[in-house]
Amino acid sequence: MNIWIDGDGFPARQREIALQAAIRGHIAVTVVSDRLLRVPDSSLVRQIVVKQGDDSADDAIASSVSPGDLVITRDILLMERCIEMGARCIDHVGSVTTKENISERVSVRAAMVAYREYGGTVAPKRKDDQKQRQAFANTLVKELAGRM
Repeated sequence: MNIWIDGDGFPARQREIALQAAIRGHIAVTVVSDRLLRVPDSSLVRQIVVKQGDDSADDAIASSVSPGDLVITRDILLMERCIEMGARCIDHVGSVTTKENISERVSVRAAMVAYREYGGTVAPKRKDDQKQRQAFANTLVKELAGRM
């Protein structure tokens, strides 16, 4: 199993939690982004910097992920692509996305996009907080424990 982190737009604190957990568990982790990010100096951590563009990091992850890998991202459409390849996905608040629930998440995303296109407004997203980080860490520990 490999862990893939979508570094573009993913909260830095959760990225740090995931990197530390991967190193503790001796699991290879790859961070993909369109710019250099601060990552630990470890033989288990690899960073891929892709060209800037809407889906460059997503494309790199989706084309490299293998069945059994864990993808950490907030991007629902990337989750869908990775799940089709046999990966499991978790987001920044610790929600696990699987083949059983991805369709619902994609549908909700599409509805929200349509709502905004027709002038609807959405309340600003809450900032990252301790409860979100803790939920993410708990889910990540469970996912990793189930794969070792």
